[in-house]
Amino acid sequence: MRSSPVLRVLIAAVSSMLALGAHAVASSAGVPASPPVGKHKTLELVFTAAAAPGDPFDTYLLKIEVTDPASERFSVEGFYDGDGHGGQTGRVWKARLCPYMKGTWRWKTVAADAPDSGLAGHSGQFTCIESGDLGGLVAQGRHFKLQDGDYFYPVGNFLDTASGLPRWSYLGEETTDAQRDAILARQRDFHDANKYMFYMSNHSDASPDFKEYVTPWVGDPTSSDK
Repeated sequence: MRSSPVLRVLIAAVSSMLALGAHAVASSAGVPASPPVGKHKTLELVFTAAAAPGDPFDTYLLKIEVTDPASERFSVEGFYDGDGHGGQTGRVWKARLCPYMKGTWRWKTVAADAPDSGLAGHSGQFTCIESGDLGGLVAQGRHFKLQDGDYFYPVGNFLDTASGLPRWSYLGEETTDAQRDAILARQRDFHDANKYMFYMSNHSDASPDFKEYVTPWVGDPTSSDK
């Protein structure tokens, strides 16, 4: 069994994931009913833990062992999602799978950083069908190539310098939801851009004094859990 996931979870933008073909599945013990999933599309598995760890961003309770149609196995770590609807408190954990091969896929929950009775003993399967999607980018030698397509030569551009939009502060404390939607729309519509890269930082390096707070965790600038 390989420890590094071959199954590539490719995120164009967090808030547009469902639009890319994700299927939300409420998991229960045994084999939950899962709809067919398109090749290179996203299946989202949703679980409810029995308890919440002191720091769910440090102690991961959810890990999935996945077996592809060729009987190759690998693990995928889940992530904490609060109440599952944007709230910061709760016991919801999720895992996202992006199948790269047609056929029957199987998964089961396995031990993670700490045991949890609500996440133990779950298993399921789903069928991956053709979708026409060429997949994500993979490295081939010194070049990039679509998983089921031609070579790709990326051209980048800073798209977050438009008038009225915060620069490099998608998760900034002062960034509004309307501005975030505008940033995503600009990334999506400008020259057919299909990937949006972002990174986590507690201060924006775009502000002149490096004091613009960016806190993608629980709390606010004056009272953060970090």
